[in-house]
Order: sequence, then C-alpha cells, then structure tokens
Amino acid sequence: MVNLRPSQNPFGPEGFQTIAYEILMNQTLVENVFIPVSSGVSLVGVAEGFKKFGLLPKIHCCQPAALCPISSLFDKNFVLEKENLADSLVARYSPLKDKVVEVIRQSGGFGWVVENSDIFAAQKLLKKNKIITSNEGALALSAVLKARNKGWQLGKTVCLLTGSQY
Repeated sequence: MVNLRPSQNPFGPEGFQTIAYEILMNQTLVENVFIPVSSGVSLVGVAEGFKKFGLLPKIHCCQPAALCPISSLFDKNFVLEKENLADSLVARYSPLKDKVVEVIRQSGGFGWVVENSDIFAAQKLLKKNKIITSNEGALALSAVLKARNKGWQLGKTVCLLTGSQY
C-alpha cells in the first residue's frame, strides 16, 4: 500500500517543484520566497525546484502563532494564540521538519510566526487591491511585512498567495 499523503511520501515534494519553474518563467531571478507552511512539503519542493535551476533564493517559512513548530525555531517575537485563522496549516508534527530547517538555513531565509491580527490586516490590504486569497496566503504576506519591519532587505520577493477565501 502506498501512502499518498505528501508529507509521508518521498515523492511528495516533486509536484511542488514546478512552482519554482513558474516563478522563474514569470519573475526571472528572485531573492526571497515566502511560503505558508504546514508540514513543509511545499517549501521543500519549491527549494528543490530552484536547485534544479542551479539557484536557491532565501526561503522563508511562514506559520501562524497558534501552530508554529518550525517557524518558532527562528522567530521568537510573537504571542502564542489559541485560535488559528490559517486553518489549513495544522501539522503539529512534520517528518520533514529537519529538512525544512536545513533548507531555510542553507538559503539564508528565516521562519516567521504571524499573529491573527496581522493576518486580518493583510487580508484588508489584499482586498483593497482586489486580490482574493486564503488566510494562509494573507499569512505569507503578513510575514513579508513583518520581515520588512524587522529591517530585512528583501529586494525582489515572491509571496505565495495560496488558496481562495470562502
């Protein structure tokens, strides 16, 4: 029997590699990529995709303050919350955790923890610009804004706005 759950399957990251290709075809070279993360399979896949092109921008892991087992290893500037607005980011444990941390460190990226109030603010900004995305996507934008506020020189940055708001 084959487990098709991406985080449990050794081929799980493969499908996410095409995101790197799409970014490079539409944006050419980028310096930073912010990715909303649950188990980390998408982050690992995107990084592997960039590596196939001989590149590795700074990869940033973005997680909610209610559940941040990876990002909290990097970002200590948050208040732990009980409610998780980014409700598809639910992995309390990831078999890919060590690999995700390795990718972040190797790329020079960071792990960002985002509070619900910042997700709300990002959703407001996105809607003002007629961009409809999930709270997970808004969380990734919140991480970009947090990084900028912390003094990160982001240069050309891509933020994955995933899903849709229902």
